[in-house]
Amino acid sequence: FELELLTSKTVKTLRDALEAANILRQHIRQNGPRIVVVTSLLREDAPANTIETLAVSDEGAFLVNTPMIPLEPPRNGTGDLIAALFFGNYLKTNDVAKSLENSVAALYSLLELTHRLNTREIQLVAAQEEYAQPSRKFVAQKL
Repeated sequence: FELELLTSKTVKTLRDALEAANILRQHIRQNGPRIVVVTSLLREDAPANTIETLAVSDEGAFLVNTPMIPLEPPRNGTGDLIAALFFGNYLKTNDVAKSLENSVAALYSLLELTHRLNTREIQLVAAQEEYAQPSRKFVAQKL
């Protein structure tokens, strides 16, 4: 949604997402890390019942997909949370792929707990151990 809004491009495929992310990267300060993270990526050419997160940087493009958790309506605050998790991981590791893997794993565990408890409020405190040591692992695929 935001990627399409910020770039005025329709994103239906992985190729579309990569093109749009690179358009955004062209507008980021030249002396900064120039990383674009695309969350909640739903595309026509993705595996069924998955949701993806894409990171595009000078290091390359990396994609993590996870099983879809049926959270209707979507929970508020998840975009801010993954931004904070990714940034914290990136400051610690300076590694886009590892930061993506860790932040997606932590967010997935938090959302899984939120869903299991059947609550509208995301379980930030109850899932806090997941931020440092995610119990699930998701591998970033280099594109």
